[in-house]
Amino acid sequence: MKDKGRNFDELLKSSGQGMVESTSLTKEKHLLRLANDWIDALLSIECSDLGVIDDAKNILMKLGKKEQAEFWQLSNALKQPLQRLMNDTHSTDRVNDLLQNMQHKILKLKPPKKNNGGLKAMFLLLFSWKQSAWQLWLENYHELKKEVQTSSKELAAEKAQLERENQILSDEKAELKNQLMKLEHVFDLLVMLTEKINEQFNNHSSSKEEIVSLFEHEFIPILHERISDLQQQLLIGRQTLMTIDLINNQNLTQVNGIGQALQTTASALDVTAGLVLAKQGRQALDKLEKNRKISPNMSAISTLELEKVQQSIDDALQQIEGTRKAYNESTLDANKA
Repeated sequence: MKDKGRNFDELLKSSGQGMVESTSLTKEKHLLRLANDWIDALLSIECSDLGVIDDAKNILMKLGKKEQAEFWQLSNALKQPLQRLMNDTHSTDRVNDLLQNMQHKILKLKPPKKNNGGLKAMFLLLFSWKQSAWQLWLENYHELKKEVQTSSKELAAEKAQLERENQILSDEKAELKNQLMKLEHVFDLLVMLTEKINEQFNNHSSSKEEIVSLFEHEFIPILHERISDLQQQLLIGRQTLMTIDLINNQNLTQVNGIGQALQTTASALDVTAGLVLAKQGRQALDKLEKNRKISPNMSAISTLELEKVQQSIDDALQQIEGTRKAYNESTLDANKA
């Protein structure tokens, strides 16, 4: 009895080890060998040996228990952080506000198309001693640039936070997948063991009735129970993986969108700065700060250069708007899920 008990203990250990990931054929052979070992061990039991029968039943009940406990420990640790990330409306509002704020500041950075700069610039000129909308824009340029750079830093910080969250989620996903592989291994073994037992008795009608009864009433019900239990846990695990993928993809969409928005914003800053420096020069700009009688002439700026600046800023505004829409849509999809 003790030797058989040790045999079942060894089978239990080997059933949770040696998972083969190379090919499905190799894995199939590995599971088949384990299933045959189990069948040989169970068939060797004397129907009158109640102690060994109980030992075998207890060992069968333990199949996958260790893997389940490890999975639940990890799953419970992930539950609250995932729920928080799924319901983090504050983060959603913060990113949306930052993008809207960036749009507003970039729009102000846009130079006037005409010397009068439109109705808004003409209105501002009523309360300013500046001689033109162009001069008004040029005088405000450095302050506007600082505002855009500040918004860019805030968005970059949010992007970095999203990237950190994604890295943490990726690590947790890898660990969860590893635990699921262990569960799947035991689940597949239990399914194959049940199938092989059925084949054993279907192909051998001469099997002793008491052996058939032993398997039908003592062992197979336990196998069915363990299969059902592991199946439910695998379903939960796969749903958790889907949740992680959903959050990861949502964050990735936001990271890429913010990155593109920052890139087009930087490009807009470059061309506007180039426009200012190329036509006025560092010396002229310094002098402009000291002597406000200087009145830059709009005609000194080529139409082509001005159109380039206008287009660059329009591109930045369009990119930010696209990022906002993609961000809000991904958040809405996540909430629906």
